[in-house]
Order: sequence, then C-alpha cells, then structure tokens
Amino acid sequence: MDLRESFRRALEEIAANDAAYVRIAFAGQPGAGKSSLINAIIGEPVAAVGQATDVTRGAAEYDYRFQRLVDLPGYGTERFRYEDWAEKFRPEQYDALVYVCRGKLMAEDDSFLKSLARSAERKGRPVYLVRNHSHDLTEQERQLVAEDMRSRLPGLGTVAFTDCRYQEGIGRLKEMIFSEDFRRLRKERVTRAFSEAKERRLGESARQAEAVIEKYARAAGLNGVNPIPGLDIGVDLGIYFKMYGAIRDSYNIQEADLKKYSMAPVAKKLLELLTNQGISLLLERYAGRLFFKDMLKIIPGLGTAVSALMGYQLAKITGSDYKADCKSFAENVMAALIEEFVEADEV
Repeated sequence: MDLRESFRRALEEIAANDAAYVRIAFAGQPGAGKSSLINAIIGEPVAAVGQATDVTRGAAEYDYRFQRLVDLPGYGTERFRYEDWAEKFRPEQYDALVYVCRGKLMAEDDSFLKSLARSAERKGRPVYLVRNHSHDLTEQERQLVAEDMRSRLPGLGTVAFTDCRYQEGIGRLKEMIFSEDFRRLRKERVTRAFSEAKERRLGESARQAEAVIEKYARAAGLNGVNPIPGLDIGVDLGIYFKMYGAIRDSYNIQEADLKKYSMAPVAKKLLELLTNQGISLLLERYAGRLFFKDMLKIIPGLGTAVSALMGYQLAKITGSDYKADCKSFAENVMAALIEEFVEADEV
C-alpha cells in the first residue's frame, strides 16, 4: 500500500470520529427558535420544538455533515438564571457560537454578549448573530436591529435575519456558518485528531529507517576495508541504492507518490536518488571524503580501519539526511490530504 492510500485510510477513520467534528452551539434568548433553526439547517425535524419558552432543557446535540450542532437551552428563565446557565453549559467550550434572539435585547443578553466578545477576541472563536422571527420586520427595522447587535459585539460582522416558518434567511445563515470559518475549524479539528496517529505512524517509520541505516552503514564500513583504492565506489552505489529504497519503504513512499508531488522540492530530491546516476551525483558531493577514504587504505593497519570508519559514518550521515527528507515528504502528503478532506466536506 502506497503512502497516500495508507494515510487516506487512516484519515477516513479519524475524520469520521467524534473528535474531528466541529462543535457549533446555538445559544441565546429563550423561545428565540434555536431548535427550529437547527431543524431548518439540517432539513429534518430532529430537535423538539413547542410553544413553551423552555422546551430545550439540556444541551442536545445533532450531527450535520461533519459538524455537531448543539442546541443549548435559553438563559434568563426560571429554570436557568444567566449565571447558573453560563456555569452549567460553558459556551466558551465550543468551536463556534450562533447567537439567536427574537426581540429586544435585555440585561441578560448584554451579559452574554459581553462574554462572547471576550471569548471571541481571546480565542479567535467565530460568533454569528441571528435575529429570528424577522419576517415582519421592515428594512429600516432590520438596519436598527443590526446596528444594535453589532454595537454590542463590535467587529463580529454580519447579522442574519431568519424566519423558520417561511425558510427565510436559512441559506444565508448556512453560508455564514459553513464558509471560511468552517474550513479553518474543520482543518484544526482533523489535524488535531490526526496528530496522535500521525506521530505514532511516523515514529514507527523512523525506527524502521534507523535500523535500515545502521544495517547499510555497517555494510558500507565493511566495504571501506577493501584494500584496493578506487574499486569500492561501484559497491557503494549498490549499498546506497538499497539503503535509500529501504528507507522509502519504511515510510511507504513509492515512485508514484513522488511523481504526484514532483513539483515539491523535497520530492525532487527524493526522485533524484531513484537511480544510480542520482546517487553518483550525491557521492560526488562527498568526493573529498571518498578520496580521503581511498587514500587511507594505502596506509597499512591504521589506514584500513579509518577508511572503514569513514565508510560507516558517510552512510550514516547521508542515510539520516534521506530519512529526514522522507519524513518531510510524508508530512507534506498528510497536509495535502487534510486539505482535500476539508474541501470534500463542503461539497
């Protein structure tokens, strides 16, 4: 299995896991229609709605694509004073917040909006402002409502006007929520969820590569004892060719992977070393050391020992550099696949 396919399978499993879901909370005035908005967004009556102002009594969660829409009960009711509500439901824990109101903003709303403003500024958390039940509002009234809400949450952008009875503004609200902010949040979530698996995978690959380097460095060291100067370069090429191939195998990197990303500098470096010619060019960059190794063979006793050490060290150095390039390439592939997943989530 090649690198892309093995990463893709791991990513598919992790991306569908709870930890990778973007959690968006709907909060605000009691009876503002938060549950109805969630139903309108999902397109199914998943959330309970009713005439009472406290139908939602706990944090109810609903999955929509790769988001978890969280329906929080309204604050400022007999059941939930604002202070108790804030402590119990901790709105700051969510990736994004949709603030929903249906009428004039009260003291409890001011307290909540101030906390949202602090949280948004401190954590870079997106906040979306929604005035629901707005079908009968005139254009002038909408402008006044938008100015009022933006004055309480400066710098937080557009106010969406919605009405679930007429499906008004639902498309606009979805555009606001599932746009650049969603892509950023989804990418952060997937990357964070994938990080542990990625490090485990790359750690195992690194251990395999280290064993490979040690094996072929010893072979290069033994070849360095060859008493005839200048005749071990061809053998070195074979050793290096096998070593680099085995390091790539440790990371599941195949030629097709490298060609797919051939414009990336690290991929170009790895492609160069797929042939004996490329390896010869690499060894030419170490010509001084190789010449020194061959000349040392002429010195009886000491020369062959030092030459062997030089062969061993040279293979270790170049092998370690190659391993670092393979790791970098693998990380680039992972980043590209995450981008693909995030883009696919939007479709």
